[in-house]
Amino acid sequence: MIAKRTFRNHFFAVLAVIAYEQGTILIYYHKLLVPELIYYLADVPFFYLCAYFLFPIKFERNKRWSKVIFRFILYAACFLLAETLACIIVQYYRSGEVYIPTRSVFYKKVLVRWFYISGFSYAYYQTLLGIRKAKISRQHELQLMEQERNQAELENAFLRSQINPHLLFNTLQFIQYQVERGSAKAVQAVQLLGEIMHYSLKATAQNNAVPLQEELFYIEQYVTLIRLRNDNRQFFELTINQDEAAAGLKLPSGILINFIENIFKHGDLSIQEDPATAHIEIHGPKLSMQVRNLKRTEPVYRTTGTGMANVTKRLDLLYPNRYTLRSSVKNNHYHLYFEIELNYEN
Repeated sequence: MIAKRTFRNHFFAVLAVIAYEQGTILIYYHKLLVPELIYYLADVPFFYLCAYFLFPIKFERNKRWSKVIFRFILYAACFLLAETLACIIVQYYRSGEVYIPTRSVFYKKVLVRWFYISGFSYAYYQTLLGIRKAKISRQHELQLMEQERNQAELENAFLRSQINPHLLFNTLQFIQYQVERGSAKAVQAVQLLGEIMHYSLKATAQNNAVPLQEELFYIEQYVTLIRLRNDNRQFFELTINQDEAAAGLKLPSGILINFIENIFKHGDLSIQEDPATAHIEIHGPKLSMQVRNLKRTEPVYRTTGTGMANVTKRLDLLYPNRYTLRSSVKNNHYHLYFEIELNYEN
């Protein structure tokens, strides 16, 4: 189908050139040179021979000039021979005699015609070359985009898996301790941990975005588990305000919980008069979160320091230039502000 369409396009293009030249002759000389149409049997093949065989060899990187010159001379000789045969046929048609052109005027016309056709052929070759380069460049861009997208997905999955690696280890240590003491807290901790791990597996299966309500429930379960582990001796206030429009929102899994987790890892929650606070507001598609806590001299857990860096990388991958995240330390208190415009579920 493509070959037929290409042949048809070339056929009509040749007819257009012939019509243009014959029309120009008709306007200036008020006659049509019908017998001279036979010259196109030499011109058209020469046009395509130059475009597809002569010029490509000329612009090869490892070209052999002897091959280029030989083919150039061969094409010129063939063109001269074809034009001479066409002239003989036209003269025989008009006078009935075989006449071999010998006058210099004829060869000057052939030379002009040769440059004329070669020029058009070169322009056509450059057009083909430009289209081919554009296609290659576009294919290269698409391949790069596909590679970047795959790399972003792999990196995002890797970063997502790094968000809460210490939660399971620390909770299992707590459960082991409670079991050894024969405490009923172990059962509650197992139930909370089971719900949290179930959500984590579900969030991983859903790739980058999860329903906001599930993430908020996850945060509440996490806070309950931490309080249980510390026997409610840590003072922390979590408030969530949302309107009805928040029901269908989705957000990247593990983003908000990372901010909550950092409060317990790095904050001093032992002073009742100075509790840590986390306030989440959802109005329409916009979510904002403010965190404030007294800094601990030494973190309660050993950390790698990659948590916030991973969150920032994930947000840059999923919401480039669509979120605000800033933090500061004032009077030994850590302050964090996060804002993002979320998407609704499809």
